[in-house]
Amino acid sequence: MRLFAGLLALLLTLGMCQSAQGYRILFLAPISSKSMKGFFTSMISALAQRGHEITVVSPYAPQKQTPNVREIVIDKLDLSSFMPNVFKAGGMSPFKLIAQTPVKCADALEEPQVQQLFNEKFDLVMLTTFFSECFLVFASQLKVPLVYVNPAALLPHLEEISGNPHFPSFQPVFILDGKHPMTFGTRVINTLFTVFLPLMYKYLHLPAMEKECMSRNLYPDDFRLADVQGKPSLTFINGITAMDIPRAYVPNVIHAGGLHLRPAQPLPKDLEDWVQAAGEPGFILFSLGSAARPSDMPEEFRQMLVNVFGQLEQRVLWKWDQEDMADLPPNVRISKWLPQQDILGHPKLRAFFSHGGLHSVQEAVFHGAPVLGMPLFSDQMTNINAGVRQGWAVMLDWKTLTEEKLLASLKAVMEDSSLLENSKRVAILARDQPMTPSEVVGYWTEYVIKHGGAAHLQSPAADMNWFYKYNWDVWITIITTVCVVIGMSLVTLLWCLRKYFHASIKKKTE
Repeated sequence: MRLFAGLLALLLTLGMCQSAQGYRILFLAPISSKSMKGFFTSMISALAQRGHEITVVSPYAPQKQTPNVREIVIDKLDLSSFMPNVFKAGGMSPFKLIAQTPVKCADALEEPQVQQLFNEKFDLVMLTTFFSECFLVFASQLKVPLVYVNPAALLPHLEEISGNPHFPSFQPVFILDGKHPMTFGTRVINTLFTVFLPLMYKYLHLPAMEKECMSRNLYPDDFRLADVQGKPSLTFINGITAMDIPRAYVPNVIHAGGLHLRPAQPLPKDLEDWVQAAGEPGFILFSLGSAARPSDMPEEFRQMLVNVFGQLEQRVLWKWDQEDMADLPPNVRISKWLPQQDILGHPKLRAFFSHGGLHSVQEAVFHGAPVLGMPLFSDQMTNINAGVRQGWAVMLDWKTLTEEKLLASLKAVMEDSSLLENSKRVAILARDQPMTPSEVVGYWTEYVIKHGGAAHLQSPAADMNWFYKYNWDVWITIITTVCVVIGMSLVTLLWCLRKYFHASIKKKTE
């Protein structure tokens, strides 16, 4: 009996081990930025902790070794290496990116260590959606399901690929300002972007990628990007439902935003001592994120910040990319790196003066910190406008900023109790989810692999022309029919009236 029980226990143990065996996942992020890295790294860590083996292709060497994760680094594709001065250029133009990335992507694809991956076996390909489409050949050649990983909100061409409905009347393209409600002019611009971006992607970007790779013999003769790019099993987006405009999503578009969020930890001792010395007035955090170099700002703008910060009774913690600043006020401390989440969750924080990057905004919401936003480029204006709409942020335009405006805005954010109340309210909403983001990523990734791509989740709208998807042909037919009926009725009425008056005139004449 004991022998039987022992054998049964052994079989159960072996069965559990077999069911817990991880999958082999190829995670491709060949072109990305430091701001995107946090989202990708968090997703990779979440999958590795569930026992999956992850092979990663990216421009960044890992800061530490993670069990189950193999890194292939292509450092020449770091986006920051060709990012212009955002204070002068307003960020990287989409047209310049489209012109440069086919060559950059092909450079990454033909790396020997990348080519070697075609000889390995994987269960899934995860591809970032930021100008990395030339790597779609892996999903085709390895014959495994494809999952898109989108570091921001869905752009219109990704909406089409996933079959997700898009209504430009109230859903802003995230690189626009995102104000609500939209004016007529804004809806016109938003509609044009919604139509134009997919066309540019389909007829300019993808053909350029394919032509470049074909010229280097990186693709089989019968391979076409268009045959693969529209077939993702799943798309993860870096969004938090509580921060999103309520709208419809198809089942295979999954919110995974907030993967990197965590409770605040104690600050390093020297920084904690400095914060505590601020006393009751507390302190402000000022950061422009990782995409913009603070030292690139015009000198008159830097001087404005120095003058305003020096007038505050609060202390100011300033993320700055150089070792020192000659005219730094005594209440201001600069640092190249700061533990931002631990700072945002500190009880003495009074305001977060931010550029409005997606991760910074998510962290501010998670920790309930009121925000003074000063967007520089890309989706930052949309992110801050979301905060203005929900009542936890105030926006500034750095191009028209004055010392008076900045000082008044900082004081308004710290003194307006409704901003703090709304920050705490939205923090509760953002944290109240049925599953953690890590659990969401793990569950849906495994679901796609277990069910062979989960084709049943894909919307039929993904294969429909927009003309048919939004029933334009039906509405044109209905409107045309109504107009014809009305026109014929009017013609008939006019004919009857004419006959009537003609008969009346003839009768009077007789």
